[in-house]
Amino acid sequence: MSKGHETLASDGGTLAISGILDRPAHEQDPAFTVHDLTLNETAYRRLRKEIVGCTLPPGQAVTESGLCARLGMGKAPIRAALTRLGQENLVQAIPRRGYRIAPITMQDIQDLFQLRLVLEPRAAELAAGRLTADQILRMRESCNVTYEPGNQESQARFLEANRTFHTLIAEASGNRKLTAIIYQLLSEVERILHLCLKPARLGEHFQTEHLELMDALLAGEAERARVLVYDQVKGGQKAVVETALATPGLIEADGDPA
Repeated sequence: MSKGHETLASDGGTLAISGILDRPAHEQDPAFTVHDLTLNETAYRRLRKEIVGCTLPPGQAVTESGLCARLGMGKAPIRAALTRLGQENLVQAIPRRGYRIAPITMQDIQDLFQLRLVLEPRAAELAAGRLTADQILRMRESCNVTYEPGNQESQARFLEANRTFHTLIAEASGNRKLTAIIYQLLSEVERILHLCLKPARLGEHFQTEHLELMDALLAGEAERARVLVYDQVKGGQKAVVETALATPGLIEADGDPA
C-alpha cells in the first residue's frame, strides 16, 4: 500500500480511512523490518487499548521496564509505542522518572468538547447526502451495539462503535485532514467516556440520537445534520461535566503537578 493510503485500525476491528496517516519517519529507515513493524504496532495497539479503556488509569506512573514485563515485550517496541502515544497526548514523559498516563482535567474535557463542537457539525454538513453504501452499513452496525452497565468488555465495544460512527461521518465529508483531527479528538474523548459513561448512563441516549442523525444524513439535510450533531455533542459535554463535578477524585484538578 502506498504512503498516504494506510488503513487506520481500531482496537477491535479495522476502520478504513484512506490517506490520513503517513508512515512514521523511523519506519522509513532501510534497516527497519516487517518484524519491527509488527512488534511496534502490537505494542502500540495493546498499550493504547489499556490507556483508552482506563485499565492504565489517568495519572498512573509507568516505566519502560514495567511495561515490558506487563506486555511481555522488549524495550524497543515499548519505547516506540510510548513515543506514538506521547504524540497522541495519551502519555507524558517525566524526565529521569519514566512516564505517566496523561491525566484528565476539567480543562481537558472542556477543550476537547469545544473542538468537537466546532469541527463535527461542519463535518456532518459536508457529509449529508454523501454516505457510501459501505459507510451506511457500518454506521447501522454501530447503531446496533449496546452495552451492559458494569460490563467492561461490553462498554468498550459500545464506545468503540460510537467512535466508529462519528469517524465515518467525518470520512464522508471528503476532507481527509478534518477526518484525521476528528479521529484524534474522538480517541481522547473515548477515554473520558470510559470514566464517565457508567454514572452518566450516556449509552441510553446514543442509539436514538444516532439513528435520527443517520436519517438526516441520508436525506441530504445538511442543516438538520449540523444541528443534531451540535446538540448531541453539547449534551454529551453536559453529562460528562456533571459527572466529573459530582464524583470526587474522578479527574485530576487543573494545575496539579506531574
